[in-house]
Amino acid sequence: MVRGLCTETTSVALMGITLLKYKGTNKTIDLTPFAKLIGLNAQILDDLKNLTCPELHKSKGFCDDITEGKLSFPVTYFLNNTKLPHHKEKSERLLQILKLRTEDILLKQEAVQILEDSGALDYTRKRVKKLQMDLILEASKLGTNPELVKLIEGIKNNEG
Repeated sequence: MVRGLCTETTSVALMGITLLKYKGTNKTIDLTPFAKLIGLNAQILDDLKNLTCPELHKSKGFCDDITEGKLSFPVTYFLNNTKLPHHKEKSERLLQILKLRTEDILLKQEAVQILEDSGALDYTRKRVKKLQMDLILEASKLGTNPELVKLIEGIKNNEG
């Protein structure tokens, strides 16, 4: 799951990070791990915010990923966590809602509740925080770079 997200979200981050390296003190360091972390963090954070962020709901719409039938990070985590009580019934219900590609607010709220009750959203929040800590650690290896410092501050302030 994570490998697919890395591939999907890394190309734009790689371009930006490659440009940043020319202002850093160490121009020979491999920026690929850092770029992958940025891409992965951005995708998982976007998945989380789509389901939990009221400000995003106002501008983009309420839980658009559910309307799109998207198997986002929290959904995939839930579906793979088969040890949960009543997992079979809840996963079947969640998949049913996703397949509907519904605009119905009550069905979307039900899907979010399944993810919240299962701990999938809490796990996703923890995963984002861990990725952000990994980003800070990886950034510290890259040398002094004012743009990179701004980028990391922005990431730390954007937790979902």
